[in-house]
Amino acid sequence: MELGDILVGSTLPLHPSLTGNRRLSVGVTVNGRLIGETPFVLGDPESGIWEMGESLKISKLGKDISLAIVGNTKSGKKKNLLAELDMSDLLTRVKGRPDLKYHEISTCLSCSPIQIIVTCSVKVSSLSGYNTPGGTISSRVPAQITMEEHKAEDFSKAEGEESHSPEFLENNYTKVHRLGDRNARAHPLNLIGYGFLKLYYDNGAVAHLERAITILEESMECTSLFDSRLAEHSSDLGSALLQRFILRNNMVDIEKATVLCQNAVKVTNDSDPNIHKWLNNIANCYASRFDRLGKVEDINKAISTWKRSVRLMGDSDPNKHVALGGAGASFLRRFEQSGNLRDINEAISFQQAAVDLTPDGHPDKPSWLNNLGSA
Repeated sequence: MELGDILVGSTLPLHPSLTGNRRLSVGVTVNGRLIGETPFVLGDPESGIWEMGESLKISKLGKDISLAIVGNTKSGKKKNLLAELDMSDLLTRVKGRPDLKYHEISTCLSCSPIQIIVTCSVKVSSLSGYNTPGGTISSRVPAQITMEEHKAEDFSKAEGEESHSPEFLENNYTKVHRLGDRNARAHPLNLIGYGFLKLYYDNGAVAHLERAITILEESMECTSLFDSRLAEHSSDLGSALLQRFILRNNMVDIEKATVLCQNAVKVTNDSDPNIHKWLNNIANCYASRFDRLGKVEDINKAISTWKRSVRLMGDSDPNKHVALGGAGASFLRRFEQSGNLRDINEAISFQQAAVDLTPDGHPDKPSWLNNLGSA
């Protein structure tokens, strides 16, 4: 068996053991002894992904065989075993999904210090006893939704007021945890966590915010680095942490929120219809951090991000007034610090545009009018 196109990833923000100039290698262990590995490579700490330059050959599989993730620093010679992944059922999974292009190995042994996910193609010459066709077989993007994913979606979807009750959400949470597929739980958990966040927006109950964060964090732990909803899950957790920062002023929350929202933007193309949502969230993080620390680079980033969001939306977009108003408010913040008249002129221009695009009776219009008056 040969593993190719190997990508090693970890959830963001990265574990301290993976930060800095950390180089990783993928190897095979037999009864805990490393018998072969790929060359060490530097990864991208911003995305949390290391791309191996060579394939890895495995002569056999069994309970005593595991996939090892080994790390060292760019200048160091000492190797550290960061994680061991269970490969005992790999051939069974290959047989079950011969249509998949990449296969994901995500179950770390209990002795592993950190959680690691590996995706790769799997090339086999023969699978005696499994009746699996030879060739390249894998599973990075499922060709179809599994039955468990259908069940998980059903557990999380609801209509009417019942979907907003804590009891309904907790009942769904219990049902989702009956699913054996970790990846299938990711998006349903996100929907449940976001449901609690909506409850917090509605009633201001801090317990609902805390519950939202807990479940959204769990959703992120279940989300593959190659999941099409990674940006959504990252941004939603970032939004929840931002709300807790606004409430408690804890710098840990705003730093985590900023990283999560940045990552959502990084993995999304400008042509994606949701890009403006992720941009608005990270802009709010920058602006909130500026309010706390007063660092001009944060308000500069907020302004450039709001402007990018405005640029990517057409005038017919019903949410364009949000980005326009955010840009205007950020220019006003910078004017209050710098006294630069150009900033106040920009603030007035953007706030006026936000007012003009917001229909009468819209709940946001009084806020935009108030901001325009302040400018």
